[in-house]
Amino acid sequence: MLRFVFILFFGLFSYGEASLARPIPVPTQVPTDFAPQDIDVELYTVGLGPELYMRYGHTLLGFHIKPTGQRLIYNWGMFDFGDPFFPINFYLGKRTYWVGQSSLDGVINLYKEYEDRNVWRDVVNLNDQQKTKLIQLVNEKLTKENMFFGYEHFERNCATIPRDLIDEAIGNQLSSRLKTEPATHDFRWYVRTHMGIVPYLGWILDIAMNQKLDVPQSKWEESFYPLKLREYLSSLPANLDDGAQSNGAGLLQFDKQLVVASSDWFAPDPDFYIGMFLFMLATSLLILFFPKTWLIGGTAIIFGGVFGLIGFSMIISWLFSTHFDMHHNLNMLLFFPMDLLLIFIPRLKNRAWFKKYISSHWGLLALHGGILLLGFTGQNANRAFLIGLVYVLWMSVASGWVSFKYKRLEFNM
Repeated sequence: MLRFVFILFFGLFSYGEASLARPIPVPTQVPTDFAPQDIDVELYTVGLGPELYMRYGHTLLGFHIKPTGQRLIYNWGMFDFGDPFFPINFYLGKRTYWVGQSSLDGVINLYKEYEDRNVWRDVVNLNDQQKTKLIQLVNEKLTKENMFFGYEHFERNCATIPRDLIDEAIGNQLSSRLKTEPATHDFRWYVRTHMGIVPYLGWILDIAMNQKLDVPQSKWEESFYPLKLREYLSSLPANLDDGAQSNGAGLLQFDKQLVVASSDWFAPDPDFYIGMFLFMLATSLLILFFPKTWLIGGTAIIFGGVFGLIGFSMIISWLFSTHFDMHHNLNMLLFFPMDLLLIFIPRLKNRAWFKKYISSHWGLLALHGGILLLGFTGQNANRAFLIGLVYVLWMSVASGWVSFKYKRLEFNM
């Protein structure tokens, strides 16, 4: 069960596209014995897919050696998904990824025949000096010592590494511009919409992640998302060899759509909270009027198990994980590891200490709401508060802390 929780919470922000059998081969370096004008720099952008690991898209960086026709395509999204300890290592922050090499046929075959995802190829318009610098920077990464890196789903992934390399090659023009412009969406929006393809998952991650997802972002931070990286690179002008802006030429020039998918696979925020809120409210009212033991016991297993595991995971992640967006979460006031005991509500409901435990839940719910109302946090936790409200309501009626009984009115005539 614990392994399942680790996989559920922390194994799903992966951009990795494939696993490689060990030993891991070192990618072929970009040749330096050709003139810069004989090499085209290419950016491959992969759209969303229907599976969870496909929900953010993917980016690959390529080099087309025109005299030979060879294409070298590099993928900073490789990881060993076959490793049985991968979910736990990902959770603890030991996220070892590496850069691998792909062929053009391999890229087309993977995304057309197996994953049904859009693939666009764009040419990165660099002058000779910038191109030479980029090749040097990329080749430094394509060594046994430098090919591995610590993965961070928002800060260091398949899109941000090519972005950073291109940015350094063009003299930080990309970062200096994008860091001054506000992002279209914050990280929480991406979690809710992209992970929301499985409704309960976007909801759980939304609860489990802290205010780091709500800090106002710039377009630079938002370019962790491959489709936004492509959009923002296209917004910059290309530079001529003398440094002057090229007339009408953009930094990114569309070349070809290599794969046309059957869908863009974008799913808007399903707002699973509404359904969950109404379900828990209806269940609480049903128990209030019809306190059947089987109904109380069944909902106790569901709600106590789910919210107890959420509370447990938030505490453990704060103590042991380097996922800083899972630390010091305001929603820890709503869900506790001890909530796993709620599974046994039918046996505990008459205990005096248990009623005090429920009272503490009400008090911390009020504290959570007060912090939100007074603006003492930047965390977007309004939805979580509503779930916490019906959760404590259910807890109260299931334990008999709040009850409703019909009484016959008797009149003395």
